[in-house]
Amino acid sequence: MAEPPGLSAMRLLPRSLDPLEDESLPGFLLRLSYRLSIGPGPLVLHTGLPSSRKDRTTLIRIPLSCAVSLSEPDIAAFCRSTRLSRQETAGLLLPSLGSRYGPLNPNYRGRNVYRSRDTFSTGRLHHNNPWVLTTRTQYCPDCLAGDGSEIQQHLGGAWRRLWWLPPVFCCPRHERFLRRHCHHCGEPAQNRHSNDLIARPRDSELHPLQCRATPQPGKLRAVSPACGADLIQAPRDSEPTLKDPRSRDALFALQRKYLSFLSPDGPGQVSSVGWITPTPQYFQDLRGVVALIFMTWPEARPHSATSELAQVIDVEAERRRLAPRPPTPSPRCTRPRSAV
Repeated sequence: MAEPPGLSAMRLLPRSLDPLEDESLPGFLLRLSYRLSIGPGPLVLHTGLPSSRKDRTTLIRIPLSCAVSLSEPDIAAFCRSTRLSRQETAGLLLPSLGSRYGPLNPNYRGRNVYRSRDTFSTGRLHHNNPWVLTTRTQYCPDCLAGDGSEIQQHLGGAWRRLWWLPPVFCCPRHERFLRRHCHHCGEPAQNRHSNDLIARPRDSELHPLQCRATPQPGKLRAVSPACGADLIQAPRDSEPTLKDPRSRDALFALQRKYLSFLSPDGPGQVSSVGWITPTPQYFQDLRGVVALIFMTWPEARPHSATSELAQVIDVEAERRRLAPRPPTPSPRCTRPRSAV
């Protein structure tokens, strides 16, 4: 296959990295940019991704679409500059989770979600898919601390793709609930603006494990300092607490079940509302079941694992009931036009 125009002339990066298990593209870019001592924005531009651009205010932005889909020229350029294989690059993107997770699978979503077999409709994912966390991420501080290897001691562990999925809410390995906010500033730890994939893309000083939120959003982000807190230092006592040990046991058991379904070597079919169904369909069914539970709550309250968890759902159900509803689009005018 002939290389895209200009690809052969593209300069290779002086160094690259091997992707970590389940690492996301923004996590890989954060680690690699810190290793090369350049901001993640300039790094993306150097990889030749035409999706990224430099706007008139000289602020480099990395579109959210880069985590969702890369075109053939994008993939070829990225693979060449980073020395990654196509399989490794695909493993950094969200759509490859679709073989296990229905909300990312074109075969289990509505029509026109995918524009083609290989091109994901980023707009539909971003605006109409609340079961993918595109505007924020979660994290386990102990997972981010790494496995003790030399490279992870220097750059930290993986910002995992699974943390973008709402059914992943805790880490059974470290027995911690996932965090979304920085323990120091209280802002989302990877606080992004608009459709930016990575916050503060020009900042080359921040370590991949530091909070990239800008605590003073009223000022220009280019000159306001980042929070910079070490995210792996988040204390356990600042996480949600449950008084009944059975509540915690039930949640972690549920999480282990979900993770077994999402695992690449997990079952191809599972039981869903009494039927044997493909694993991706299970998570689509889960969306419907959750919606029905909140629509009819407290009808399902007696089925809660513990009374404490039932009280938690009481609060969430009331919040949803009081939340403002989006305006209903006005029907099109059907009056016949007057004669001229």
